Amino acid sequence: MPDTVVCSICKMNDLISEESRQRGYCAECQQAFGLWAHAAPSPRPIRPCARCGHPYLVRCLVRERGCTGGQRASRMLGPFAATFHRVIKTRFLSNLPRPRSEPDFDRPVGMFEAHVCRSCGFVDWYVSSPSDIPIGPEFGTEIIDALRTVKVRRRLQAPRTKPGRRAAGRRW
Repeated sequence: MPDTVVCSICKMNDLISEESRQRGYCAECQQAFGLWAHAAPSPRPIRPCARCGHPYLVRCLVRERGCTGGQRASRMLGPFAATFHRVIKTRFLSNLPRPRSEPDFDRPVGMFEAHVCRSCGFVDWYVSSPSDIPIGPEFGTEIIDALRTVKVRRRLQAPRTKPGRRAAGRRW
């Protein structure tokens, strides 16, 4: 009989599935603490702090507090995300899927993670799976083409003189 592995957070629930054993915590603690379902590899390259060079960083899933319910509201934690998928409902008669105009808070997209330097406190922010973030007003997202924006701004700026030369008509 294999050894029983217990949740590292609550120290009560047995971790039965292989997925929960790899994670180290049970599904109840994952939901209660707003933790990763599947911890993907970090998008940040493994290197010391960009500010002070300290070798020890803390990788954090950035979470936010919220509450559910009306008069008997309960507090909860959830991952801080760039956006959320939309709620999908099926039509009553045709059984066809139909997106509704509300976010599905159980399906975050582009979860934020932070890397905090243990010495100086510098924080590097990253988003998991940035290419999966849906684009559109219903998600509160848009694409900004930085290269196009820079080219347009350069064309609109006044022409500059070469370094070391004076502008015509000015005496310094």
